[in-house]
Amino acid sequence: MEKIDIGYLQFMLLLGLMIFSACGLNADLYKVINWTNDIVCSVHEISDYTNYDPYNTSLETWHRDSSHETTDFEMNVSSTHFVTIFSKAPRKELKSRFPLSFQLNLEGAMSIEETVYLLYLNMENKLSSARNQLLVHPDIEWKKIVMDKIIQIFLVGCPSVFVPKGYIHMIKELFLHYQTQFYLANGGVGTFKHGQIETTEKWDLIISHVLKDCLWSSSKLELIEENIRIYELWTSSLETNGHKKIEIHPPEEHADTHPTFSQKDEIIDEAWWIFSFVYGYCFHHFQNSSIKGEPSKDPIRQQKQNPLNVPTAEEFFQLFEKDFLIDLKTRWMNAGEYGRAFGTIFGEPRHTVIKRNLRYCVTAAYVENSIEDYQLLRPFKFQFENSRTGTPIH
Repeated sequence: MEKIDIGYLQFMLLLGLMIFSACGLNADLYKVINWTNDIVCSVHEISDYTNYDPYNTSLETWHRDSSHETTDFEMNVSSTHFVTIFSKAPRKELKSRFPLSFQLNLEGAMSIEETVYLLYLNMENKLSSARNQLLVHPDIEWKKIVMDKIIQIFLVGCPSVFVPKGYIHMIKELFLHYQTQFYLANGGVGTFKHGQIETTEKWDLIISHVLKDCLWSSSKLELIEENIRIYELWTSSLETNGHKKIEIHPPEEHADTHPTFSQKDEIIDEAWWIFSFVYGYCFHHFQNSSIKGEPSKDPIRQQKQNPLNVPTAEEFFQLFEKDFLIDLKTRWMNAGEYGRAFGTIFGEPRHTVIKRNLRYCVTAAYVENSIEDYQLLRPFKFQFENSRTGTPIH
């Protein structure tokens, strides 16, 4: 039996006290959540995590993911004003459903109100079923197109027995909800708004000339596990003229160990790792991408090498950072004390194992393409101090 996360129990105890002690509810929280007496706790349906693939239109059927373990809690609130953000309404009503009735503060730590909001948003919409989608603001609909393709490639490359498809779909939907929330909170202006036409044209080139090719010419990674935990990669070897096992060791980052970043926003963090997987998995499909040197700076030669000006792998990373991450960096590494509640928000007691497998699957993609020494690190700069003098060390 797996060890139960103490933070998970603490949060559920807090949530239980909130539910069964209505008089003890924070007044502001009561206004935000609009609790009724009809709050019910029930067990997650086993079908919430399935191998239904919404990104493959050729599939008409789905089957259950046998790796899923049922969770202990699900919140069903029959009457709240959160319903205005749900995707059950027809697309033609999209514009009338903005602005959102609840605003996240993505430039600060997560509050208890936001924690319960995300929990309810996920559970009510059953995002882990991989069937339901949240609304994305029409102005940034192109972000959904980009993320759909990134997710599609991840699902092709990383076996769902280790990282369930429903789990990845849930991360994508909540991450896109963050994008919409930030966009609206800033009056429709964000770093991704500047040069939007040029940006979307670059994404169109990446999707049509790189990711599409990568999707149809790549195969699923062959991973070796123990107790549903990834440890090794089974890959081809020129040395043995056959196959060999390679142990997987994700690189440790300062962001993993630095106390300042002990509580990450795992929606953003796991969206980053999904992107990093695609970067490593599709690296050799980018033109002019080389681990040995930069592409030629001679414009004539460069034009001959890449006549359509398809972005390189480096530009792929830069675009994703600028368009999807830079506005969320404050929240990414500072979710605050409620950052411990993401396992509960996701409704997944195996969250720690899945998160570990996601990281291992990312590294395996780089190992498979023989670029493990070039694995992307979270795009953060760290400053350290001399312990004696306090002098900054860069």
